[in-house]
Amino acid sequence: MEADMVTLQTQISSMEKNLKSIELENLLMEEQNQNLFLELSGLSRALVRSLAHIQLPHMVS
Repeated sequence: MEADMVTLQTQISSMEKNLKSIELENLLMEEQNQNLFLELSGLSRALVRSLAHIQLPHMVS
């Protein structure tokens, strides 16, 4: 019975370590996503500004 408790405690400890590792990975991914979103927003605004001055030729049918 005592050996089972030690095994269970070891498994719980391992699961807690894995959970902390996953939480850290998620935090890093959230930061990367935020940075990518900001970069995409900037590129989108720059594209809209650059296209704002373009006049398309009128098509005659």
